[in-house]
Amino acid sequence: PRDPAVSGGKHPDRVDYASHLKPDALRGARIGVLRKSAGYHPDVDAAFDRAVAALKAAGATVVDAEIPTAGRWDEAENIVLLSEFAPGLETYLRDSSGSVHRFQDVVDFNRSHAVQEMPYFGQELFEQTLKAPPMQSAKYRAARETARRLAGPQGIDVALAKQHLDALVAPSTGPAWRTDTVLGDHFVGAGYGAAAVAGYPSISVPMGDARGLPLGLVFLGPKWSEGRLIELAYGFEQATHARKPPRFLPTVDEPARRIER
Repeated sequence: PRDPAVSGGKHPDRVDYASHLKPDALRGARIGVLRKSAGYHPDVDAAFDRAVAALKAAGATVVDAEIPTAGRWDEAENIVLLSEFAPGLETYLRDSSGSVHRFQDVVDFNRSHAVQEMPYFGQELFEQTLKAPPMQSAKYRAARETARRLAGPQGIDVALAKQHLDALVAPSTGPAWRTDTVLGDHFVGAGYGAAAVAGYPSISVPMGDARGLPLGLVFLGPKWSEGRLIELAYGFEQATHARKPPRFLPTVDEPARRIER
C-alpha cells in the first residue's frame, strides 16, 4: 500500500508466485540474448554461451536482441540516484532508533572523523548528493521521466516487441572482486541495469562460476511480468542445476600469469 507503482489497479492484488514454478516453462518460449551486455570478461562470456545453449536445449527459441536506447539514460539515471539518495537515507534514519536524522549530519560526521571513517576511500557520492536537485524540482522530475522512458517503453519494450519475445537475458554482472584498498573496485560490467532504471521486473539465477565466484543469468521482462520471469528462470534452474553452494573462502587465489618482456 505504500508503493505508488501498484496504485490505480494496474497490478493484481494477489499473485501466487509459487504457481509459476514450472520446470518445462522454456519449451516454446522466445528469448532475446543481449550480446552487447557481455564481452567484458572471458569467464562470464563462456558461462553465458553455455547458458544460451541450455536455453535452446530446454526448448526455447533464442535470438539475438538489442535494447536500442542502451546507455542513453545514464546521465538522467545519475541525477535521479543523487536526488533520491538523501531523502531515502533520511527516511531510514528517522525510522531507526539512532540519534542522527539528517543527511548533512552524516556528511559532517565523516568530514570531522575522516581518519577513522575514511582511511581507504572518500565520500564523493555523498558530497555530490548535497548539490543534487531536490525531488520537488523540475530537473529531477524531467530526469526521472527520461530515464524510465528510455529504459522501459523505448528500451526493453521495443526490444521485446520487435521479435515477439517473452524475455531478454544477459549476464547479471561480472565476477565478484577482491577488496583493493589501493586501486578500489574492479567492476567490469552488468546486464541488469535497464530493468532497474525502467522499474521493470528482473530475476537472476546462477549460470556458472569463475574460479569459484558465482555468475548469474538475469531475465528481464516488461512491466508486471514477474510470474512469467519466474517460470523462465525456474525452467533454466531445473535444466542446468548450475548453482554451487558457497564455501565462504577468506580470499580467492589467482594462478600466476606469465609476463611478457
